[in-house]
Amino acid sequence: MNRTWSAGGSPENQIRLLDQAGYFVGTVSNINGLPYFARADDAASSLESRVRSYLAVNCISCHVPGGASQGLFDVRPTMPTDLAGLIGGALVNSFGDVSNRVAVPGDLAHSVLLRRIEEPAIRMPPLATRELDQGAIDLLRAWIQTELTNRQSFAAWRVEHFGSETEPGSGPEDDADADGRNNILEYLTCSDPLFSADRWPDPGVTVSGGLVSVSFYRVRNRSFVLEHSTNLLDWDVWDVPGNQPWFSSDDMMSVIDGATDSGSGHFFRCIIGAP
Repeated sequence: MNRTWSAGGSPENQIRLLDQAGYFVGTVSNINGLPYFARADDAASSLESRVRSYLAVNCISCHVPGGASQGLFDVRPTMPTDLAGLIGGALVNSFGDVSNRVAVPGDLAHSVLLRRIEEPAIRMPPLATRELDQGAIDLLRAWIQTELTNRQSFAAWRVEHFGSETEPGSGPEDDADADGRNNILEYLTCSDPLFSADRWPDPGVTVSGGLVSVSFYRVRNRSFVLEHSTNLLDWDVWDVPGNQPWFSSDDMMSVIDGATDSGSGHFFRCIIGAP
């Protein structure tokens, strides 16, 4: 529902329209910062975020803990991909081939998640139709053949850079190159944890005429959400347009603008996440 919709007038956010019409018990705050599902054909969003959105919208009624399905993967949008049982995930029914998994990087034939939406005889979701969703098929195929082949978990990233997960200096909070970015931040921003010159740049803040602009470097397939505070203790999502947990398909510079109370000091921080 967190999308633009026109109710016979100017296009407006659906949740805001329902709020204004009195459908909620209380006032909905921070609508600008609410997460949303990416469309399958939204090329500006990463393939992984579009796949996760598709699975959440179409499969969440069964493929969750306690759901009707016997499957082992979890498509809740709050479940990180690395923990969702999707990549190399085990199957309840392997269709007689031990090489089959939920999704196998670069291997369409053994990715049963794809087969389940492109083969009519075993099609999922089990709706009252055998018509195939070609857009979803193309999306899953592209993800498995491209983005998934280069995807690294944090554990694999640590092994690549440090040789093992137990190597001194490889912990999530460690900062081996002393550049002020710990390893989990280096991983999220795709920078080298052993080379101090390669680091995510500090965001920039400018103020002009009561308007604050925060600029930062957005890394592909990562979400960036700005929080603000007046005392460095209490933090809230900055409720301005564009400040949503969006996973871009490319690296880019982003600028978020918003009005601020000139009588108060404002501090900003950026929360970075992975799908």
